[in-house]
Amino acid sequence: MRRMNIADFIIIIFIIGGILVLASKLGTFGLSLGQGEEIKMRKAVIVLEVEDVREATVNALKIGHIVLSEETNSPIGPIIEMTVTPYMDEIETVDGKIVFSEVPGKYTIIVSLEASLLERETGYFAEGITEMKVNSIFKFYTKYVSTSGRIEEIDLQ
Repeated sequence: MRRMNIADFIIIIFIIGGILVLASKLGTFGLSLGQGEEIKMRKAVIVLEVEDVREATVNALKIGHIVLSEETNSPIGPIIEMTVTPYMDEIETVDGKIVFSEVPGKYTIIVSLEASLLERETGYFAEGITEMKVNSIFKFYTKYVSTSGRIEEIDLQ
């Protein structure tokens, strides 16, 4: 039998470290809850404002389509309501005034989604994965279109 040298000790330490890391990851797999925290899934309506889109995007978003998060590919919920208005942009007039004017061929869509949110101390999470914050940009897609919008409102039910 041969003697163990420093390379053998380093290999043994890496193997033990790998086993410890694997055991710690498997031990905390799934939803990690803080001390005294319990799972509180609540139904909510999330209101998104999708600005500066063309008619093709308006036509591709329909009530009943399932919305998925682009970051996590997890389903958020179905579209329950949509409101389409012409897109208004700031334009400077000849005399230097700033006025809002309608941009032809561009629209603003207010989309309401039905979702199940996990309520934690740090915020709300759709299906326990995707963090939902008011005034944050949310990238999402459906079967027919991919776009992004700003979360305007989260109404808990």
